Amino acid sequence: MPYRFDATIEFNNSVEDLVTLISYAIHERDSENEKNRLLFLKLTVVSSVTKFQVFIESILKEYVYLIQRSGKTNQEIQLNLRLNSIRLFSTKKIISKTLENHTAYSLDTLSEVREIAQRTLKLCDDAETVSEDLYFDTKFPLGKTGLEELIKLFRQINGVNIFANAPFDINKLNEILGRRHAIIHEDSNPQLTEEVVENYKSFLIEVTAYVDQYLAENL
Repeated sequence: MPYRFDATIEFNNSVEDLVTLISYAIHERDSENEKNRLLFLKLTVVSSVTKFQVFIESILKEYVYLIQRSGKTNQEIQLNLRLNSIRLFSTKKIISKTLENHTAYSLDTLSEVREIAQRTLKLCDDAETVSEDLYFDTKFPLGKTGLEELIKLFRQINGVNIFANAPFDINKLNEILGRRHAIIHEDSNPQLTEEVVENYKSFLIEVTAYVDQYLAENL
């Protein structure tokens, strides 16, 4: 299957590591070494989630990069993406903060205020070409219930849950994240099997392909 983003290609290439870990678990199972078997199964879960996190952050950064260099005008970009970008920019570049210390006012202060105002107006101008000031959050924080964080990241583009009509149950992601959390933070031994981790791997591959297609359609 052809992918639009390098991040997706890199993720799929890295899946070979998971295949190797699962094969090690099978070998230990056949050797009746349950301790090592569980170790490789847990490593597979942790590695799967880490690779998925890297994928999400990488593909969103790649998407922003391509949008910034698309040559499109602001009017051609999704309104939700533009407004979200203006929100982030105005949060980062606060005029009132620049004017806070009135004892240090100077022409440089005025120049800085003017620059912030002009850059904000450019983001609002339909005819302006998209610039590097158009961006959004790409950080994907992990937790036991990271699904909401994932949905929120993609809401920045069109304001919708992109997984609402997906051909898979995205809620399964919280199950995988919960397993990882239990392994790392509670040092527990969740009931894992080779079939379960293989299923997790296949699920994440399906999700990454879906995300790749969605972002490609919204470039």
